[in-house]
Formats: sequence, C-alpha cells, structure tokens
Amino acid sequence: MLQQKPMIDLTRVFLVVAALISFCVFISFLNNTLYSSQVKIEKSDILMPLMDDEIYFDYAGAAPYTIEQIDQYSQFMKNNFLCNSHSPNVCGLRSSELVQNTRDIILKYFNAQDDYIIIFTSGCTHALRVIGESFPFEEGSQFIFTKSNHNSVLGIREFAKLKKASFLSVDEYSSSYLKTTIHPSLFAFPAEDNFNGVQYPLEWIEDINKHENWYSLIDAAAFVSHSLLNLSQVKPHFVTLSFYKIFGFPMGIGALLMRKDVVDKMSPIYFGGGTVYASLPNVDYHVFFGFSSKFEAGTLPISSIVGIKYGFEMIKKRGGIKSIQKHVKILTQKLVTSLKQTKFENGNPVFEIYGNHFKNSSLQGGIITFNIHKNDNSLILTASINSFLREKKINIRTGCMCNPGSCLKSLGINEDEYMNDIPKQPKGGFDSNSCLDIMVGNKEAGAIRVSIGYASTEEEIERLIEVLNEYFKENQMKIKIPIK
Repeated sequence: MLQQKPMIDLTRVFLVVAALISFCVFISFLNNTLYSSQVKIEKSDILMPLMDDEIYFDYAGAAPYTIEQIDQYSQFMKNNFLCNSHSPNVCGLRSSELVQNTRDIILKYFNAQDDYIIIFTSGCTHALRVIGESFPFEEGSQFIFTKSNHNSVLGIREFAKLKKASFLSVDEYSSSYLKTTIHPSLFAFPAEDNFNGVQYPLEWIEDINKHENWYSLIDAAAFVSHSLLNLSQVKPHFVTLSFYKIFGFPMGIGALLMRKDVVDKMSPIYFGGGTVYASLPNVDYHVFFGFSSKFEAGTLPISSIVGIKYGFEMIKKRGGIKSIQKHVKILTQKLVTSLKQTKFENGNPVFEIYGNHFKNSSLQGGIITFNIHKNDNSLILTASINSFLREKKINIRTGCMCNPGSCLKSLGINEDEYMNDIPKQPKGGFDSNSCLDIMVGNKEAGAIRVSIGYASTEEEIERLIEVLNEYFKENQMKIKIPIK
C-alpha cells in the first residue's frame, strides 16, 4: 500500500514567508540606522566656522575640511619640528620618516602596497604633467584619450607631439583603437568625468593592459572624492589625484601613483635637487635616483604632506569611503528627482540634466550638471543663476569645468563653431574666473554644476531647491510643478 504524501501546511508556509519579510524589513531598517549614525552630518559640528551660513556644493572643485583635521594638524605642528628631508641630520631623518609613513598610509588606503610607488605633486595637474614629460613617447607612439578628459590630460598631447608621437581623441574605449605596436603608447580616461559625473568602466584598464606596449592612465581626481579605488583589483599603470578633493586639507598637494614595473621606463627631462645622486656642470651627465625620488624635484612640502594623515582619519570616522559613497548617491538621487519633476505649464522640462542619471545611475557620481530653460525654451545664462545663488550664499560652479570635450558634447555645440567664435570673445575675459560666459552663436558654452560630498545634508539640498523656486518666481517663470 502506497504511503500518502502529507499535505502542505499553508498556514505554516504563510507564517514562514511573513517572518522572512519581517526579517528583511528589519535588516533594511538596521542598515539605514547604521548608515545614518555613520554619515549623518551636522555641519556646525565638523566644518570650519568660517563657512558660517554658507552652503557648499563644489566638492568636485575641493572638499571642505573639518575643525578636527585642523586641530589635530595644529597640535602636531606645535609639538614637532620639521625640516628638509634631504638633510641626513636628526631633523632631516625624522622628517624623511614622516614622509615615508604618509606614503605607506596612502598606499594602504588604495590597497596598493605591493605594486605602486607614491610620487608627491602639487595636485592632479602636476601629476599628469610628470607623466607627459617622462613617458617614453617616440615616433610611432600613440597617445589616445577619451574626449571627456580634463584639460590637464589633454595637455599631455603637447609632450607627445614634441616627441613625434600621434594623438587621437575618442568617445569611449575600444580595443580596436589599440593597434599592435612596438612603440610605447598611452591610453587615458577619467574614472569620473568632472563635468557631468559620468563614471567609466574600470574594466577597461585590464583590457588596455593586455596589449603589448600599451599603458593605462586614469585621472581619479573626481572619482576618489566619494568612491573607493582598489588598486589590487584594477591596476592602471598611472593614477593621478588631488588630496584636497577628498578631504579639503591640505590644499596644493596631490600624488601620482605609478606602478613599480614602469618606473625604469620613465625618463624625466628636468633634474633638480633630490632627483639625482650624481651630476656634472661641464659635461652632459647626471644619474637619477630610483623610485619616487626620480620625479620629486626640490624640497618636498613636508608640512603639507604630514596633514594628509588627518584627512584619511576623518574619512574613517565618517564611516569610511563606502558609507560616504552611499550618502552621496542618496542625496544625488534626491536632487535629480526633484529637478526632473519640475515642468513648465506646457509640460516641457525646466531643467536639462546631463550625465548618466537616467541612463545608468550605477555609473554616475555625485555631480549634477544642468542648464535651466526659459519660458521660450532658450537657456538662461549660467552667470545669472550663479549670481543669484551667490547672493543666497550657495556655492556652485558654472562654465565648462576645464573639460571642453564633455561640455561641448553635452550641450550639442560643434567644435568648429566653438573655435570660430573664441576670437570674438571680449579681450581680457579669459582668466580662470571670468571665462565662464563663452558664447557660440546664440548659445552659451557652459552649464551649472552642483557637486555633493561627505558633509552635504538633506537640508542643504532642500535649501537649494527652495532658492531655485525663488529665482523662478522673481523671473516670472510659468512653472506647473514647483520643485519639492
């Protein structure tokens, strides 16, 4: 006689499913609670009092520094005498040890202890210049870079041209661009576009590195301000960054992280104090030191270098870079959602938003770049918005953000028209603060950039939205759905 199968107890199944759902809800609540306790920011508690009632949305330019960083740094400087680390005396050796300790901290943070060296620079731009000057370009070499690169990357092509190498700008990476070559060649792209926050796949690096005589360079300045770069997983030959974009202080200090296996292939043109251990005045003769010293001409800014430690400690106390990344993503989505929902009475969008916010938000950083339409659908000049926000003590950035390729592509401006109209701009209008209103035909080559970071708050996002609504009212814009 066959044994009858027991019937499924539906009540028990229901209770198990309900318990699982409750558990998942509890875990989600717990994660959010832990997240809030780690990155919930009270500006008055950590930021410099000098900011007063200002709101800061220019993290892609530089992060704000904290009271705690300055206090720790000041205390250290009061109790420690630093001097030239090139001097083999008591003070010099102490200073040299502090510099090495800082190198170790940086390498550990990026999980790069085994494969990389740290070359201190004045910032990301200086780091890129070191690469351009030292890279072994020659006739037959290629320098290929994405159009979305910062001017500081584009500048490397001048070194390539001097050495008779060719150059090419492309929209995105493709292995088809990397022709078989016996000449050292370089492919460069930003980990994150500083104009619109688009992030590019770091998987490109592995593919570039598979090609013989091809070297990979990433400009990580915008990316590392709120995202983790693990150099044990992705291994570009060169990484450039600025520390003040991560934690604000010290300013004017950056780094080039260079893979150890390419150091001997790099040949700086200039040599100076600290870079050579032998040279002669009457004979064309000099011998470089190895590793970092080969590229660090002159006395290192030791008093700045020792301040880097306190920046990384601050990041750790904020819950680490992964918590900051989550915090930035939440606030970015909050602002983008509000901007997207804002319409004119005829249903047209008020904001033209650039980047990956709606295409692939997983490849989007904490930058929201946009323009604002008038009632007639033309664009409001960014200087008008910037002036209004400045009166309200809200710090943003306008212009092309030193990234012409990404800027012109986003705005749909033809490069030939841009070049033709540049000579028509007012003379004397091209310093770093006044070249923001370049007109190409009847269209401005520029946009409004709001960049979010570790100390941004929901209240600040809401205040920005409130102020933009005030602007719309003052200018009698026919908005159907006010920003919320």
